Amino acid sequence: MKKIYYLFLAMAAGLCCTSCNNEWEDEQFLQMPSLKAEPNSAGVTPVYVRYDINGTKRYNLPVIFSGSTMNTHNRTVHFAVDTDTLRSLNEERYGKRNELFYQQLTSEYCTFPESIEFPAGECQTLLPIDFTLGGNNGENPLNLSDKWILPLTIVDDASYDYQPIHVNIIGRHC
Repeated sequence: MKKIYYLFLAMAAGLCCTSCNNEWEDEQFLQMPSLKAEPNSAGVTPVYVRYDINGTKRYNLPVIFSGSTMNTHNRTVHFAVDTDTLRSLNEERYGKRNELFYQQLTSEYCTFPESIEFPAGECQTLLPIDFTLGGNNGENPLNLSDKWILPLTIVDDASYDYQPIHVNIIGRHC
């Protein structure tokens, strides 16, 4: 009986040791960059920038690399303005009421880099957006009675070393 017990114990130990793997060390999801949004914000991040007619105010928008493991490569993430998203947002929220539509901020009032470096070992970095609400040299101030939006997207291209999450985040009320 003792031999059967030891044989059973050896088989159980062998089964346990061979069936284990370190699945928590492997990537469970695709690592994709995305722009951080507030929960339940429907993809719109409200940004309130203090108005300074002669100055520039910076807002740092968090960019996140998803996945269950840390980002292991240095990556360059590219950004652009997405006018299609603004058109869709206006139609979904206001239908045909053009007078209620959000307006797109132009490069005269805000600037951001076309790309940022995402260092290896980091899962979050910041996209700096500079707002000059007074216009170029304070000569053409922004009409703050209108609703302004900056529709941003992460650019997708086969030559880039990432695949973006296809959710466009929009900064509003600048």
